[in-house]
Amino acid sequence: IVAYGGGVYVKGQAGGTSASFTLENGTIKNNTAYFGGGVVLNNGGIFNMQGGTIEGNHATNDGGGVGVQGIMKMTGGTISGNTASGKGKGVYVSSNQQRVMEMSGSAKIDTDNDVYLDGMASNNAKITVDDTLNPLGGIAARITVPDNKYQSTTKVLDGSAVGTHYTKFAVTPDVKE
Repeated sequence: IVAYGGGVYVKGQAGGTSASFTLENGTIKNNTAYFGGGVVLNNGGIFNMQGGTIEGNHATNDGGGVGVQGIMKMTGGTISGNTASGKGKGVYVSSNQQRVMEMSGSAKIDTDNDVYLDGMASNNAKITVDDTLNPLGGIAARITVPDNKYQSTTKVLDGSAVGTHYTKFAVTPDVKE
């Protein structure tokens, strides 16, 4: 088992230029890693998911489909059927100012997966919605937050289009904690 990114590992450089990877119509499938079973973004790495699928991947820790310690811009495609022994079957987003997840267009993370937003209530990771979001079936993602840190006032979405698209997300506590 590889440590990071069973299918794709995108690593940026501290203080330098960031590496990037774009998925348009391909499939990242049946990979395993400790963190980020399908894809991992590390140290500011950038992942543009414009279409395609991330499915059937497994993380022995967090981030079955994608482990985000960088920037993920999802404008299309589907993440589904991934597993994680830890948190975030679909996507795990670390809490830090430079860890970003953006969703728009037809982006969809099936409800059999989740987006785990890590961190304290004052500095938790968020999903940014700045543009139209029209996922197939109407639900963009199920967001999971740390149960012992979640309050009804915890902000999990950010961006200029949240007021129009917040109903396309469900928020659930992490029942494993």
